[in-house]
Amino acid sequence: KTAYEIYQCDWSSDVCSSDLGIMAGVRTADCVPLAIMSDDKALMLHISRKSIVRGLLDNSLTYIAPAEINHIYIGPHICNYHFGFEEEDNLVRQFRYRYPQAVHFHKGVEYLSLREALQHTFRDWGVHPDKIQGDGRCTFEHIELPSMKRKQAKKDENSSQVLRTVVWQPTSD
Repeated sequence: KTAYEIYQCDWSSDVCSSDLGIMAGVRTADCVPLAIMSDDKALMLHISRKSIVRGLLDNSLTYIAPAEINHIYIGPHICNYHFGFEEEDNLVRQFRYRYPQAVHFHKGVEYLSLREALQHTFRDWGVHPDKIQGDGRCTFEHIELPSMKRKQAKKDENSSQVLRTVVWQPTSD
């Protein structure tokens, strides 16, 4: 069996289970929960503009070579329509230089698409699009998903407590 066949995921509850006794997880709110799988390996990554610019995806190649990848899952995250910056800080600038196709400007705001940056990376790696699955929901727009940006927009003082944990949990035998 491949890792994709072994891990059964219910992304509505953010739980993946395996009969191998392997557990992995990642906490996100608006960032991307990302699973990269091969026949015998699986990585769960927390993808933010900071982690992607600082080389998290590049470092993942230490664990799984692109030729080994047989499935990638891109979880729900903030969409580019709600991920905009009026002032360009160093991280936004680095993102724009590294992923120019994942940036657009509208009315003086610079919008970033984490999904497009990921898809560009996977194309560069030679991963066939049929091996990539995603949940296209935007965390800002879907109230059932946690969103730091949505909470901040509502001036909720407890926004720092809104996190989602994606866990890979073994099933009991």
